Amino acid sequence: MQELVTIPNIALPFEIPAMIHPLFAHFAIALPVVIFLLEIINLVIKRRSISFISLFFMLILTLIYFGAYLTGSTDAKLTNNLSADTLELLNSHKQFGIYLFYGSILVILLKLLSFIDKAVIKFFFFLALIGLGALSFSTGKKGGALVYAHGLNVKCDVQKPKAKEQKEATEPTAKQPAKEEPKEQKAEEKVEQNNTKVEHKGAVVTKEENKTKEDTVLKDSASNQEENKTNKIEQNSSSVEQNTTKTKEVNKSIEGNSTIKQENNSSLDINSNISSLNH
Repeated sequence: MQELVTIPNIALPFEIPAMIHPLFAHFAIALPVVIFLLEIINLVIKRRSISFISLFFMLILTLIYFGAYLTGSTDAKLTNNLSADTLELLNSHKQFGIYLFYGSILVILLKLLSFIDKAVIKFFFFLALIGLGALSFSTGKKGGALVYAHGLNVKCDVQKPKAKEQKEATEPTAKQPAKEEPKEQKAEEKVEQNNTKVEHKGAVVTKEENKTKEDTVLKDSASNQEENKTNKIEQNSSSVEQNTTKTKEVNKSIEGNSTIKQENNSSLDINSNISSLNH
């Protein structure tokens, strides 16, 4: 792709470090949005201080675009053996970055002219600002494609997945001898498994027998306790009956004594009457 617009080469007194282009790129995408929001707010409240803040951000944005161009050019020198598609996308990304730099200068000029308070100039200013934001997003998308789709300046070993596939391919061959076990060994393993199953069943049976024995012991103890209670109740009832019979006998003896007393009293009366008659 032939460059339509270029930026003059400027000899800098210092060397630009590599791999800092993303730092400038993120601010280059975010600042146009911030400037646009400030201008929208200023349409409502109409404060000249906000206009100067917006102009200050525009100047910073121009410097950021210029820094992004320089750092991007430095990172591009680190690439080699690029395919035709990658090289075309890289040149397009660079060309869009140059457009952003000159576009930001145009937006600054329109902003300065808008202080005259002409509606036509403000309209073209907003139009240029919206176009600058859209172009910034498009340039950022191209840069993301260069990194994530084409792997430009990505410090990672892209051969690792292949190494994993090779390991997975070699693992079945290493596991094959383990699968081919002798039949005798398999038979012994089956016998051991059966023995363990039988032992497990035996343990379960013994547990069940112990449970049944415990249940029978508990039942016997409960029945013995009930028998003891019934025997005690019977003994108590028999002792009560004996006591009642004794009380009856005592009452009878008392009654007999009373009758004897009455007879004696009657005999004494008779004797007294006889003695009175004799006199």
